[in-house]
Amino acid sequence: MILGIYPHEVDTPQSVVLNITASVDDYDLVSEQLGDGIDYDKIRDIAKKLAVRPYKLQENFVHDVIQAIMAVDGRIRKVICQLAKKHIHPDCQVGITVTAER
Repeated sequence: MILGIYPHEVDTPQSVVLNITASVDDYDLVSEQLGDGIDYDKIRDIAKKLAVRPYKLQENFVHDVIQAIMAVDGRIRKVICQLAKKHIHPDCQVGITVTAER
């Protein structure tokens, strides 16, 4: 993904790690049917689709991911997104954590 403001970040795609936690209110699951649960594939697809466009700031990418996830399933009340750039520094991953609630 193209993420950053420095020339080496804008010219070359970077590897990032995105961890997403979606929280729902405690509710009684009516069945064991897949459609009654949270669709984790849909959450992953949202993030992958948004990662196609370039972003200057991690915060803006994470904000867009969170907003899209909350829009796709009204049962989701809280989303925690952790994003880290894997190879910016040789001795650590640099990233952010953003939490949003309805």
